[in-house]
Amino acid sequence: MNAVDEEIRRNFESDWLRGQCGDIVDYLPTPDAPSYLPTLEELICIDLEFRWQRLSTHSVGIDSATETLTLDQQPLVEKYLDRFPQLHEPSILQRLVDQEIYARKDSPFPPQQAEYQQRFPQLQLLPSSFPNANGPPADETRQYSTLRPSSAGETFPSAFGPYELVELLGRGGMGKVYRAHQAKADRMVAIKIAGFSGAPPEIRDEIAIRFESEVRAAANLSHDNVMPIYDVGEADGSLYYTMPIVAGDLASEVRKNPLSNKVAARYIAQASRGVAAAHAQGLLHRDLKPHNLMLDPQNDRVLVADFGLARLMSAEQQLTLTGEVLGTPTYMAPEQIRSSHAIDVRADVYALGATLYHLLVGKPPIQAATPAETLRQVLEEEAVSPRDLNPQVDRDLETICLRCLQKDPRSRFPSADELADDLERYLRGEPIKSRPIGMWGRLDRWRRRNPKVAALSAGLAASLLLVAIIAGLGWYSTQLQLSRVMQNNRQGQLAVNELFTFIRDEPLLEQPGQEAVRAELLKRGLEHYQMLIALAHENEVLPADLQEARTQLGLLHLETHEPAEAAALFRKAIAEGEKLPKEVAETRQVRTSLSDSWNGLGQTLHREGKDAEAMAAFEKAIALREAVVKEAPQEMEPRRKLANARMNRALILAAQGKKEESQTAQVVAQRARHQLLRDNDNDPKLLRDFAQGQFNLARLELSQGASPKAFELLQDATHRFQDLSHRYSTDARLWQRYVECLLTMSLLEDHPSPSLQKAADLLPSAMMLAPDNRTYRIRLIEISQQAIGMLLENRNYLAADTNWRKVHEDLIRPLGDEDQSVEAMRIRLVSLRQHGLITLGLGDKGLAKRQLRAAIQVNNNTKENPAYAAIWTQQWRDEWDAIEQLADSLD
Repeated sequence: MNAVDEEIRRNFESDWLRGQCGDIVDYLPTPDAPSYLPTLEELICIDLEFRWQRLSTHSVGIDSATETLTLDQQPLVEKYLDRFPQLHEPSILQRLVDQEIYARKDSPFPPQQAEYQQRFPQLQLLPSSFPNANGPPADETRQYSTLRPSSAGETFPSAFGPYELVELLGRGGMGKVYRAHQAKADRMVAIKIAGFSGAPPEIRDEIAIRFESEVRAAANLSHDNVMPIYDVGEADGSLYYTMPIVAGDLASEVRKNPLSNKVAARYIAQASRGVAAAHAQGLLHRDLKPHNLMLDPQNDRVLVADFGLARLMSAEQQLTLTGEVLGTPTYMAPEQIRSSHAIDVRADVYALGATLYHLLVGKPPIQAATPAETLRQVLEEEAVSPRDLNPQVDRDLETICLRCLQKDPRSRFPSADELADDLERYLRGEPIKSRPIGMWGRLDRWRRRNPKVAALSAGLAASLLLVAIIAGLGWYSTQLQLSRVMQNNRQGQLAVNELFTFIRDEPLLEQPGQEAVRAELLKRGLEHYQMLIALAHENEVLPADLQEARTQLGLLHLETHEPAEAAALFRKAIAEGEKLPKEVAETRQVRTSLSDSWNGLGQTLHREGKDAEAMAAFEKAIALREAVVKEAPQEMEPRRKLANARMNRALILAAQGKKEESQTAQVVAQRARHQLLRDNDNDPKLLRDFAQGQFNLARLELSQGASPKAFELLQDATHRFQDLSHRYSTDARLWQRYVECLLTMSLLEDHPSPSLQKAADLLPSAMMLAPDNRTYRIRLIEISQQAIGMLLENRNYLAADTNWRKVHEDLIRPLGDEDQSVEAMRIRLVSLRQHGLITLGLGDKGLAKRQLRAAIQVNNNTKENPAYAAIWTQQWRDEWDAIEQLADSLD
C-alpha cells in the first residue's frame, strides 16, 4: 500500500492550526504520484475533524430555533465524494464515513445510526460505532493519526520547565511547536520541543550535541531578517528552543496566487541578507523553502527560520537511514543531492532562487510525481522559464531567478549578498548585473543533458562541413570520388535523423513557449535534408527522410500557426510523395508520413469549412494507415493513428448531419482505442485520444437531446481530462480540453453551475500557458466566449464583464487588426456583441444601444471580406437579427 506524504500532512495540519488552511487541492501531490490517493484520504480525514471541531466550538451556522444545520453548512463526506470520484472505492468510503462519525462525537449533533443507514445503505455500520445518549463513542473505527488525537493526552495550560504551554501550534518531523508563556520575561513565545524518545541513547546523545551547538550558533546571529532565538535548553528530558510568534510564512502567502514582481523580489532580497549573515558565521541553512521564510506583517519583513536544523535532521537521518538524500528535493541544489556535505553557500543561493521561482509562478521550479523523480529532474533537467508560466514576470527578475538555478554552482551568484545586491538594483529600477543565458549557454546545457544526441549533432556538423569542402573542390574531383564520399556521408544523414527525432519528441521542447524554437530547429533540419538530397540525388533513402521532414513541419504549423501554412506543406509533401519510385513510395516510412500529411490536410480543410474535401483527405489517410497496420499489426502507434483518422472521418459525418453513421464510426474508433489501452494503460497519447473520443460521443448524444448516456460520457471525459491536465500540467491543450468539458457539463447542471464556475476559475491560468501559440489562443478565446455566453444566460453580468475584459485585453487585443482570418473575424464580432449585452445587463441602456449599433455596423462592413462567407451561416444570421431587434427595442 502506498504511504501518505508526511510533509504534506504536517503542513496541512499546521496551517489548520494557524487558521491559514487553504483548499485541499492546493496541498495534494500530482494525481499520478503513488502517494496521491492515500494523502488525499488522510487530508480529508484531517479536514473533517477540524471542521466538526470548529463547528462544535463556535456553533457556527446553527439555527437556534431548530438546532439543526442546513445541508450546505454540514462538513459531510458527500461533499468530498463530489469533488474526488475516486473516493467511491468501497474500502476508502468506509473509512471516510467512520472518520466523519468519529469527528462528530463531541459536536452538538452526534451521529445517528438511522441517518447514516439512509445516506450510505451500501455500507456495513456497526451500532457500536455510534455514541450512546450520554456516553462516548467507541474508538475502534478510528483509522488515522491526525494532530488532535495524537495530543489527546495533553491538557492546557501545562508546565514545561520555566514555561507554561498554552496551545499546540503545529508539528514537524523533529517535534512540536507550542504557544507558551515565559513567566520570567512575561511574554508569549513559540517553543519548539524536540523529541527523540525512540532513538538509541548513543544516537540521542549525538543529536543533542549537534542540536545545542547548531542552535546556539544560530542564536548568536543578530540580523533584522533572521528569526531571533530567545532561549535554548533542556527541560523534562526534552531539548527545546524558543522564538517569537509570527503570523505566517511565504508558503501561505503564495498558496492562492503568485506574488507580484516587486513583492517577491523584496522578500527574497530580505531573506538573502539574512542568509548572508548566517554564512558570515559559517552556517549553511540547507533547507531553505517558503515554509522556512516567516513573514512579520507588522514590519513587512521576512525572517529566515530554522537555521541549523537541517544539520540536525542530517545527523538523525545519517545515523538511521544511511544514503538517504537530505533536504527538500524541490528546492535542493544538484550538488546537495550528490553529497549533502560537499556543498557551500551557493547551495543556499540555489534554494533562494527556487523559492523566488515559487513566489513568481505559484509552484517550485522542479516538481515531479515522486521524490525520486524530482531528484532526477533536479540533476538532469532545466526548469521551465518563469515567464512561460506567468507572462507578468519581468525579464530582469527572471534573469536573476534563473541564474540562481544554474546546475553548475560556478554560474550562480557567488554569495547571498550578491544575490541581494542584484535584487535591490532591480527594485530601484537600476540595470542588473546578471545577464540572460545566451544561445551558446543554452546549447551547452542541452549538450550536457543529451550527450548522445549532442555527439550525433557534432558528427552531423562535421559531416556537412566535409560535404561543403568537397563541393568547393569538386572542380577537380571525379564523380566516383564524390560518390564514395556520399556513401560515407550516410552517417551524417543518420545524425540528422536522430537530431530531428529529438527535436520532434523531446518533452522539454513541448513546454509552453518553445513552439518557435521547435519550428526553427525543424526548418534547419529540413534545409539539411534538402542539401543532402541535392548532393546525392541517387540516394533512395534521403527522399523518404525529406518526405517525413515536410510532414512533421506541417504538423507543427498546424499546432502553432495559420492552418494555410500547414496545408501548403502537407500538399507539397503529398505531391512529392506521388513522384517517388514505387519501391520507395511503398515503404512503411513513406506510407506513415503520407498518411500523416493527408490526415493533417483533412484537419486544415475542415477548419476552412471544406468538409467534402476533408472527408476525401481522411479517406486517403485511413487507407494508408490500414496498410501500415497490416504490415505491423502488433505495434501500438500505427493502430492509434488509424483510430484517430477514423474518428476524424466520423466527425465530418456528424458535421454533414449523418449522425447515426457518425456515431457508429466513432464507437468503432473508441473500441479500437479501448483495446489499445488494455495493453498500454499509461500511454499519455492514448489516454488523451480516448478522453477526446468520449467527449466527441457525448457531444453527438447532446445534439440529439440531453440523456443519461450523454451525461455519463461527458462525466467520464471530464474526469479523464482533469486527471491528464494535472498529470501533465504544462500541456496547454489538455487544460483547454478540460475547460471545454466543464463548459459542456454546465449545460446539464442547474443554476448556479459548479462546472461553469470551475471553468471560469481555470481560464485565467490557462491563458498563461502558451501565450505565443496563435492556434491555442484562438481556441481559448472561443472557449472563453462560450463561458461568457453562459454567464449572460444565467444573468451573472458582473462575472461576465470581468471575464470579457480579461479575454479582450489578454487574448483578443494582441491578435492585432491585421489578422483578417476567419477565426479572428468571428471572435472580434462575438466580442463586440457580448460587450453590448453585458452593458445592457449592468443597467446602462444608452451605452448598450451605442455598443450594439457599433457591433452591427462592424458586422455589416465585414461582409465585404471574401472570407466572411465561411462565417455567414444561418445560425450566425439569426443571432445578428436578434441583436438588431434588441437594439431597435432600446430606441
